[in-house]
Amino acid sequence: MKKYTIDEVTEFISRIHSDETITLQLYTVDEVSKILKLTRITVYNYIKKNKLKAAKIGNAYRIIETDLLDFVQKSIQKADNKKAYN
Repeated sequence: MKKYTIDEVTEFISRIHSDETITLQLYTVDEVSKILKLTRITVYNYIKKNKLKAAKIGNAYRIIETDLLDFVQKSIQKADNKKAYN
């Protein structure tokens, strides 16, 4: 699995907001938990608290790649802000 830099995440999100056509990747909760190295319960909690956007399709949640990247970017920014105040 490729690791993204902050610049790559920012560029990808800006492409989403433009008129450029791209294919969206959907992830399951299990896939997201493996990518982020978190438990499934933690991922479900982020979804429940609206920290991570997800769509319920049938009985399962699906996370769009751009929403996952946005979540990671916000988490990095939040961590950077905490470092700045300490």
